[in-house]
Amino acid sequence: MGRKKARTSVSTPYTAIQQSGSSSKLSRSTPFQDRHLLEFGLKISERNPESEVVFAVARRFCISFGRDEKVGSKRKQTANTKYFKLPFRPEQYRSHLTGQHLNRWEHYLKLSTDAQNVYFDELQSFRSSIHSFVNENQAPVVTCIDRDIVDKIVGQILLDDDDEDSAWTRAKRSNLDLS
Repeated sequence: MGRKKARTSVSTPYTAIQQSGSSSKLSRSTPFQDRHLLEFGLKISERNPESEVVFAVARRFCISFGRDEKVGSKRKQTANTKYFKLPFRPEQYRSHLTGQHLNRWEHYLKLSTDAQNVYFDELQSFRSSIHSFVNENQAPVVTCIDRDIVDKIVGQILLDDDDEDSAWTRAKRSNLDLS
């Protein structure tokens, strides 16, 4: 039987924080850098109200566009916005951007700094658009409707039935194509 070695304790700032009981993530994590807002298209979503320290940031690409659909994927892509919390590391941002927003990210990188500043301001929120509810990669649905049905519906909607000499009636009589 061998002797057990005694544990040696090394004092580091991390172990001092652990021993003091205040295991705040802020004291041992990478703080948020404001330059990342523009560089990676981030938006501050949560701050400490007293110290103004950033706790979480949201991806403006997710907010504005949603995530890219992967062709051949068996599962539907989530529509949730990606949030980053401590530690704030650029490789996490890059990994998300290349995996979820590759085409838009490449386009964003080619823009000038001034163009990047206004890139998201000019966009309507993705979630408030119809595109968040429709799969754009799906083939369009085409339906053939009989011309008489279209004539009747358009005539009832747009024209007064009492007006016999309307433009619609004249056009139908002269067999003009209205398309």
